[in-house]
Amino acid sequence: MLSIFPRFKDLAEFSFLLVLLTISSCKEEHSVPIPDVSALDIAWDFQRFDEALFAVDTANYKQEMAKLAAKYPSFLPFYAEDLLEIGPPEVQNKPQERLRFYLSNTDTRALHDSCIAVFQGLEKEEKQLKRAFQLYAHYFNKNKSPRVITHTSAFGPMAFTLGSEVLGINLEMFLGKDFSLYPSAGFPDYLTYSFEQECLAPMAVKTWLNEQHPIPLDRFRFIDQMVHQGKILYLLDRLLPETADQYKIGYSKEQLEWCKGDEAQIWAFFIEKKLLYESESMKYFNYITEGPTSPGMPFESPGKIGAWVGWQIVRKYMQRNPETSLEDLMRMNDGQSILSKSKYKPS
Repeated sequence: MLSIFPRFKDLAEFSFLLVLLTISSCKEEHSVPIPDVSALDIAWDFQRFDEALFAVDTANYKQEMAKLAAKYPSFLPFYAEDLLEIGPPEVQNKPQERLRFYLSNTDTRALHDSCIAVFQGLEKEEKQLKRAFQLYAHYFNKNKSPRVITHTSAFGPMAFTLGSEVLGINLEMFLGKDFSLYPSAGFPDYLTYSFEQECLAPMAVKTWLNEQHPIPLDRFRFIDQMVHQGKILYLLDRLLPETADQYKIGYSKEQLEWCKGDEAQIWAFFIEKKLLYESESMKYFNYITEGPTSPGMPFESPGKIGAWVGWQIVRKYMQRNPETSLEDLMRMNDGQSILSKSKYKPS
């Protein structure tokens, strides 16, 4: 292990490498022209369920909930039953009381106020999301985007889809890595790198992309899993071109720079351990999922490092094969084929 992952001799050497990597990464990020899609109509629908819910006057609860149910006939039952897990919003033709208690709870309202303070109207995030879906419509010949609904749900999933029609975004999961309530809610530090405000758009879009482009069930090999995750991250490159890489993958700056500095050693590790063509998922699971570090690698290594490597493979493939459309890329399910044609070989 020590020979595969050497240490830098001093801080100056490490700093110099970071400068080179920064220059290199900037060139890669701007290598693909960004089409102007500002006039592309995608039937955009962005709804603030969180604001509508917390605007409910609990003193006039029955009438207020009737209005909310009329505006969100499908989403309100899903929210109460599946996200909050408190049962249907209406029982025997009466609004159920547990939802009223949830809205009246001082901690719940304080969390909602934190979201209002951090996002201040969500104009920036909505603009990012709309442009991302306009670009997706451009690249994939679609003319409709999902209905995007923001909410808070007592630290439920950061984003979810209801088929292709709805993309739900949980605002309280993007209040910044150091938000005071995350430790008490049980979130380990390594997960909170994905909780920065800047992660909202990429994490939401990634959730929707995973629903639109699932990996085929017959692709068990590590190389296929890596490259598939790399393709999703590459789509984020094209749909959110101004977003920094760390927010697309949910790493800290230090973790991202470690990956860049040790890319050749990471690749050598996978080859030495004969993981690339491994089809037994338990042997590579920890390299494509969230975790504090990657087994067998130095402590500085982040989790899901296989996804990061897959990302670099796909980037290299698209640099060498620029005629490949994004539609064609997402139809290519053979990770070995993409790897071979990418000529990926970090040094």
